[in-house]
Amino acid sequence: MLNVFNGIIVDTFQSLREEKDKKDKFQKNKCFICEQSKSDFEKCGKSFINHIQEIHNIGDYIHYLIALGKKGDFDLNSLESEVKKCIVSGRCDFFPLKNSIDLQKK
Repeated sequence: MLNVFNGIIVDTFQSLREEKDKKDKFQKNKCFICEQSKSDFEKCGKSFINHIQEIHNIGDYIHYLIALGKKGDFDLNSLESEVKKCIVSGRCDFFPLKNSIDLQKK
């Protein structure tokens, strides 16, 4: 009976470790904002690290969304209003999925 419990515990920890490894691999190899892969940047001779730190810095996006949430509806410009509509409706259309300005420059 003890072996059954030990087996369940080991299997659970193994699946948790595999899930963590999968997330870590995604974070190291894809931009969270645009989902472009690290290899896409290497093919163009661009720095993936520079991209995720400067172009699509997730902290900048979080800061923008927090600031947007603090603004009143009458204080928003048209772009901010559209982004806020997307957020309220649960859409993420405003994120540049599969698109990055530093890859377009080539």
